[in-house]
Amino acid sequence: ADSISVLGKLHAAINAYDSMTISSLCPEDVQWEDPAAPHTFHGPDQVATLHRDIMFPALKDVHIKVIDNL
Repeated sequence: ADSISVLGKLHAAINAYDSMTISSLCPEDVQWEDPAAPHTFHGPDQVATLHRDIMFPALKDVHIKVIDNL
């Protein structure tokens, strides 16, 4: 899949608060780093946990909107 379609799917999953779809877009060897996270998360299961248990509860009104398509 090209990066634009994956990015669009990622944005849609974040906007839907869908941690399982976010993790399904990640390769098995993903290392997800975020300055707001307590540590690096490894693998899709940990990425799902990060979003479900940490990011979504902390950002209850998160919504991604692409404002410039390059």
